Amino acid sequence: MFKDEFGLYPIAVIEHHLLAQTDKVNLSTYDICKNLNELWGSLRKEEREEKQLIDVDFILKINGLVAESLNITPRKTFKDAQAWDNVIETETQEFSISEDKYHWRCWMFSELYWNQLETLKISTCWFFYNVFNLTYGLPEEWLVMGKIGDFLDSLSGSGPPLFDGQTFYPEEYCGK
Repeated sequence: MFKDEFGLYPIAVIEHHLLAQTDKVNLSTYDICKNLNELWGSLRKEEREEKQLIDVDFILKINGLVAESLNITPRKTFKDAQAWDNVIETETQEFSISEDKYHWRCWMFSELYWNQLETLKISTCWFFYNVFNLTYGLPEEWLVMGKIGDFLDSLSGSGPPLFDGQTFYPEEYCGK
């Protein structure tokens, strides 16, 4: 019997529903969860530098690996890579990521989801969020099944029309 070692079943449920809307779902929720667990097991072992973490290529690497693990052709596109780089550069001149890592990770999750990624946004953002956590010495955090609705409501609030990622806190919907 498969064990959801990392608590990815809620993420698999969301991805399954999103993929079903695009007719790209060819895996069950169980299989999505199993594949994401295998991918996260390998991703979490990698050592990475802080600069690499926020690089467009690294984020697209995560997105591509998620796509491949779900038997989907990766699109590997950022909607506006230059805008991402400009915001990161501007913001890091004013505040270093390590000084305010809690807000940075929330803001980046929201920014990636709403403005940059085109496919597999939830899985990619959660993996990015947790790679960020590991890189900065924070614990891994995973969405709790019973809080999916509240999480999605909060994520919606960080999107259009306000795009306010500073008020979005994924950790409020996490647990083990």
